[in-house]
Amino acid sequence: MAKETEQKIAKELYINQNKTPEEIAQKTSVNIRTVQRWIKEGNWKKLRDAKANGLPQRIERTQLVVDSMVEERLGILKEIKELQKQKEWDSPPTKEAQAELDFQIAQLRKQAAAIDDAIAKWNKRIENLHKEGKITLSIYIEVMERIFEAMRTSNEPLYMQTLDFQENHLEEVSTKLP
Repeated sequence: MAKETEQKIAKELYINQNKTPEEIAQKTSVNIRTVQRWIKEGNWKKLRDAKANGLPQRIERTQLVVDSMVEERLGILKEIKELQKQKEWDSPPTKEAQAELDFQIAQLRKQAAAIDDAIAKWNKRIENLHKEGKITLSIYIEVMERIFEAMRTSNEPLYMQTLDFQENHLEEVSTKLP
């Protein structure tokens, strides 16, 4: 039977480093079936998925969408400038050529406006995600009390050693949370 240390290493590799069971088995010299059993029995997949879809990750992915739209918009603005220069440099442009350039510029401006609207909506989504992630001091204290009560139940000497930390931490957090 594999050692507890190897299981802890396997858990870290699976949850925090997104390693496959095969990679974990190879790195820890543990049978792959054992690793797969640990994953199933320990509910590691659920933990990894929750961590991968946490608020910071969702905000980061949403920000990547906004960044790509900003890049697209900048490209459109560059195209508009090039078309405007082309209008100025053509000597003298025919009415048909000028009408075509005006049409292309108008289309690009519509695209830019649509992107502006989409960016505003995605930025609102980011703002809402930030709001969603905020917790009140009372909720924070409740969670902290549950954690330390569980610690007290399982290891009272360790709990007693954390009392100063708990007090200092609550004072620090109380200045930051609503």
